[in-house]
Amino acid sequence: MMTRLITERLRALFAFALAILGACSADAVPFQTGHIDGGSWSGLFAQGFSPSIRANPDRFVDPGLDLAEIVPLSRMRFFKSGYIDPGTAQELIAEDVQLAIVSNFFVNLSTFTTSSPELVGLSTNTIASTAPIANGAALDFYFPELPLTYGADYAAIFVNNNAGNLSVVQTPVLIANYIETPEGSGVYRPTSDYGDPDLDFVYSASGFRTGDYLNTFNAPYADANFIASFDLQQPAGDYNGDDVVDAADYTVWRDVLGQSVQLPNEGPGVTPGLVTVEDYNVWRSAYGSSASASSIVAVPEPSACLSGLAAVSLSLASRRVRNTSGRVTQP
Repeated sequence: MMTRLITERLRALFAFALAILGACSADAVPFQTGHIDGGSWSGLFAQGFSPSIRANPDRFVDPGLDLAEIVPLSRMRFFKSGYIDPGTAQELIAEDVQLAIVSNFFVNLSTFTTSSPELVGLSTNTIASTAPIANGAALDFYFPELPLTYGADYAAIFVNNNAGNLSVVQTPVLIANYIETPEGSGVYRPTSDYGDPDLDFVYSASGFRTGDYLNTFNAPYADANFIASFDLQQPAGDYNGDDVVDAADYTVWRDVLGQSVQLPNEGPGVTPGLVTVEDYNVWRSAYGSSASASSIVAVPEPSACLSGLAAVSLSLASRRVRNTSGRVTQP
């Protein structure tokens, strides 16, 4: 009986040691990926991306994750352009826009629904119209920590959701600046790129549709200006989605007071879908707050890991083997 008890204790201590090693190797940090480079006006259907690609190393820091780790997408941000629709010679306006994250840039658009196997997730918010949004302002799409695979390829597609049927909608967003290279050649290349501008179609933007599939600019490919945020929690009262609660959020609240509008980051204790004084109270109490990481697992410092392992080693060492009398001896 005593032998079995000690064996069980040894197994438990060994499992605890493995748990400490797992915690020491964990890399749970908030991070962002994306591409920011100037801003030319365009109208796009989609942008390909991967959580592991960062086109601006001075802006986006490598989180040090391993390929195939799961990372939670919280928000995807684009920026509005004043693109003129060639078909109407008027500013392009997109309405009732959601963002669909798919695992295949080449999803069949004729059968694209909320049940499509390529669909990874839909934004929880819908942009009613891009018309009142200022040029250069953020177009934010939120996700409830949508699990994506670090290193995998995805596409973000602007869609209208018609009772589960998803149709792509061209949306006015900024793309990277282009220059003629070499000068006088008639060939324009991005001043910087997200992925290889000659090879990486799946990391490019789509501004065209051919039949039932998205198409793109000829190489060198175009790229939208965008930022994908992982494990980011915005504060309640951040009604314009700029990651801080300030006077600009009060202006958003004031302009839609009394309307049936779903404010982003409304916070607890408010009437959903209706802008009231309750939303003002949330803003007032949260004034000055800023975005922070959510659901972040604390990673022990190396010294703490070593101390934990040392403690386990001492515990294991204290469990002696049988002595010559056949009894189990413990100090």
